[in-house]
Amino acid sequence: MVSKFLTAIAATTLAAAPVAANAAQNASALSVAKSVRASAPAKGGQKLAGGGIVFALLAAAIVAGGVIMDFTHEIDLAVHLLGAGTLATAAATSTGTLGLETEDIADLVIVHEGGARSNIHIDFLTRPAQRMFEIAGTHGFIRADLIGRHYRQWDIDGALHEDHTHPGGFDDDYIREAAHFLACLDGELPRCPAEEGLNSL
Repeated sequence: MVSKFLTAIAATTLAAAPVAANAAQNASALSVAKSVRASAPAKGGQKLAGGGIVFALLAAAIVAGGVIMDFTHEIDLAVHLLGAGTLATAAATSTGTLGLETEDIADLVIVHEGGARSNIHIDFLTRPAQRMFEIAGTHGFIRADLIGRHYRQWDIDGALHEDHTHPGGFDDDYIREAAHFLACLDGELPRCPAEEGLNSL
């Protein structure tokens, strides 16, 4: 199972091959996630650079991160919807409110290749919890509530064109994701290529 897992990783991105080989040679379990952020690779891993993006695939244990690691999907979503981009500026801090050693609030600005700009605010502090995005464009405005799975779209005159609530919940998403991962081990092509995950890093 481990060798099949390592093969699946190597097949999704060329850059992963040296890391997978190193981990296999050292008999380390390889943990791979697009949300990995660390200052140094653990035993069996290597730091890699590609296209100006620095990322790490780590073997062995990964020390948990703060709000940026936990809410990395907000970054993924911005890249998915608006295209690859460059982090222009960021500010993160631990307010001390929750007693965490890592950051509990962060603000990031991403400039996307097509000229769009994302302002991403993430925190552990807001109650009730909010996970949403808004996009303002030349033809209107979109607001999506990720927790409530609710999506609305208006035109520039303020007329509501779409108003949908999608069924299911996060548990259903995880089940579909796990089923797809297992299918990839049997040869199915990944719906999300590794390059897309690397862009988020």
